[in-house]
Amino acid sequence: MNIDSVRAALARVLADLGADVRIEVGPDEAGLTAFFLPDGGIHSTLLEPGSEAQLLVDVADLVQNDVNFWLTGAWGEALPRCPGHPHPMVARVLDEAAWWVCPATGDSVARVGELLPGRDSP
Repeated sequence: MNIDSVRAALARVLADLGADVRIEVGPDEAGLTAFFLPDGGIHSTLLEPGSEAQLLVDVADLVQNDVNFWLTGAWGEALPRCPGHPHPMVARVLDEAAWWVCPATGDSVARVGELLPGRDSP
């Protein structure tokens, strides 16, 4: 895993969230992966080496749980919204690929990075 692969994963996740924001990725002073937010905020995390699918899931979790709070218009929004439900989907590794999954039913909706903008139903 390198910074370029984290940047690519971040771009795929942000596209699925419909987030029009620029987040820079680079190392922090401790060598952790740092996400530099538009307002000057920084979030650093340890991303363990693993598969591309696991990296997508880890970045999706990070964005949904931490970075989402800084995205304009995203506060309190379910991103990406689960079709037919008020909650967000969660990212999970299924059959060695990263998928957006309904946390209530376990149904897989779309691969991470392939969610159609404005999609409201499977």
